[in-house]
Amino acid sequence: MKNVKRLWKYFKDNKLFILMALLASAVVSATDGATAYLVKDILDEIFIAKNKDMLRLIPPIVIIVIYGIRLAARFIQSYFIQFAGHHAVQNIRKDLYHKMIHLPMGYYDKNDTGAMMHAS
Repeated sequence: MKNVKRLWKYFKDNKLFILMALLASAVVSATDGATAYLVKDILDEIFIAKNKDMLRLIPPIVIIVIYGIRLAARFIQSYFIQFAGHHAVQNIRKDLYHKMIHLPMGYYDKNDTGAMMHAS
């Protein structure tokens, strides 16, 4: 929990982007369920019951639109979560750089470069 609190300060600037990614994730989940529901109806009514009238009730454009919505939501989800992650990594690197720049010169004399890289 201590590490989560430490890392949260890097993500809190991007709360809006994380929220948008979560909302897009909910849309992706909803379209997955809608696709499964439509495919179930198609398989049951059209192929099993041989009901050709169902082809007129569920036009293929509905399935294409659902897949388009899912595609857009996945893109938004991926984009915003990656943006927040990259921004957090950038801030972590900036803080690490400032910390290492302000260390006394004696610190660098006493510690090996490999040990500092591993500890960072």
